[in-house]
Amino acid sequence: MTCLVSALGTTASQSQLPSSLDLSLPLTPHSPRLLRLMCNYDTEGNKYGCGHYIITKKLRLNDCGNPLCKFSSRHTTPPDECASCREARCKQYPGPDSSERVLLTKTELCSPCAYWYEGEGSKRRNH
Repeated sequence: MTCLVSALGTTASQSQLPSSLDLSLPLTPHSPRLLRLMCNYDTEGNKYGCGHYIITKKLRLNDCGNPLCKFSSRHTTPPDECASCREARCKQYPGPDSSERVLLTKTELCSPCAYWYEGEGSKRRNH
């Protein structure tokens, strides 16, 4: 049985959700708050030949409304003073981007891939 965390930090089993709610659909900024488990961003960036998407600009933060998410406006204590953050009970990272706008598609590898496949990282080492 799937367990989901609501915006208030309480849990709800999938069987307690309305039967009309289709959980196979992707989450969007307009998804019901119950399904938005953490804050996420609308971003724009570049797509590289290796398949990686590199963010160049974060456009907007989509607030999950969870007081245990350090990115949310409902997180009342500054993260460096929050006991829950220090104990890693608060969400420490934003969720996957809710939207990615590709500004430029490049054929070359992104810098980390170029290092490992074409640069110093690709050189054979003698052990």
